[in-house]
Amino acid sequence: MKKILFFLLLLGVIAACEKKKAVETAQMSKLPDDFREFYQKFHADSIYQHRHIQFPVQGLPQDVDSATVAENDFYFTEDVWKNHNAIDFSKGEFSQDLLLISERMIRERIYKTDNTYGLERRFAKLSDEQWYLIYYIAPNYFTKK
Repeated sequence: MKKILFFLLLLGVIAACEKKKAVETAQMSKLPDDFREFYQKFHADSIYQHRHIQFPVQGLPQDVDSATVAENDFYFTEDVWKNHNAIDFSKGEFSQDLLLISERMIRERIYKTDNTYGLERRFAKLSDEQWYLIYYIAPNYFTKK
């Protein structure tokens, strides 16, 4: 009986992981082809990444408090930028929400699966027909919305 319960539990976990992977794949597949190519290269090539950020980029620094948000606009400059690496969502520690705002703008939210900590990035296709990071909220405590 214990073996059957263990087997059923294992099947449930595998099914949940496959469903999550299918949702993430479906989200990415709804995005423009050139964005998917940009997104992959953005995380693989640090020089390309720096060339595809509109510095100074508006956003919020890591672990910011509400007083800082209310008092100041914050901008990341190239000299303080820390490169963004690809995240392996298959491990289940983080989830990703991608929203196609328009054919030229995409909002991405990455958050811990417990919905307590995450970041936001906005990408836009500018007049030169290239994709750029235009807004970045560094990892902060928040709940998924």
